[in-house]
Amino acid sequence: MQHTKHFFLFVLLLVCSCSYEHSNPIDPDYSGIRTRLISIVDFQIDDNNYDGSGDSEINPGEKVKIYVSVMNTGNSIAENVSAEVKTNNNFISVLSDYFEKLNWGDVFPDSTSDGKEGVLKPKTKACVEIQVDKNIQDDKKFTLYFFFKDKENNSCEDSLSLVVNKLGNILSIVKVSLTETTPDVYSRYFILKPYIKNISNSNVTEVNGKLFEDDDNVGIWGKSGNFGDINAGDTVTTNYPYDFRISIPKSLKTPYDALFYLELSDKFGNVWRDSTIVSIE
Repeated sequence: MQHTKHFFLFVLLLVCSCSYEHSNPIDPDYSGIRTRLISIVDFQIDDNNYDGSGDSEINPGEKVKIYVSVMNTGNSIAENVSAEVKTNNNFISVLSDYFEKLNWGDVFPDSTSDGKEGVLKPKTKACVEIQVDKNIQDDKKFTLYFFFKDKENNSCEDSLSLVVNKLGNILSIVKVSLTETTPDVYSRYFILKPYIKNISNSNVTEVNGKLFEDDDNVGIWGKSGNFGDINAGDTVTTNYPYDFRISIPKSLKTPYDALFYLELSDKFGNVWRDSTIVSIE
């Protein structure tokens, strides 16, 4: 009698175990509906490169990497997840080599992946790279559309809304040095060196300057100068010692205060203007 009870208990456990296994969508013998729903849960902007300002924002003219993390809210493993990316803005170009980088491997149910998780482990985080036209409008919003698919060509879609921010007034004249050179019969000549500070947290690349004045007593002989790259917080002056040269007539009574305007531009077409008063002794 005792032997029979044990036999029925064994059969009951076996039936329960089989029923449990086949109710799990991960089980190969699962007979229900499997779902694989991939959605974007997080992203990170990386513009810390020669074609970017390093401020983690999207600016006109920049080349930007966007790292994307996804989640599988379905009930089954989505294997070898990748995506095609499109945009709705003609001033935004999705670079063609992104497809090899935009892979999240295998994404398990209720799990996230940044491209490193899963059985098929990509070497780098999943990212898409875009190029922003320098002529895009200020504070322009745009959307990236992600068309996901897995190993079995199951597909779903999601989107990412982003904005392009124009760099503000980030370059400023902090001081000016004036060095007199050899005069001639009628005029005195000076080398003017403006020192420019980057007062923001954005790096600025290939900065050039043009010097202007609105004074009949002052002449400008060298109107253009190159400041190179100005990183956040740095103060620089022109690379060539004779970039900005000015003159005044010998007959001009000194000390004389002259107002100068400096127009600065970078490789992306961003423009900043500042002014300074220089006292000529």
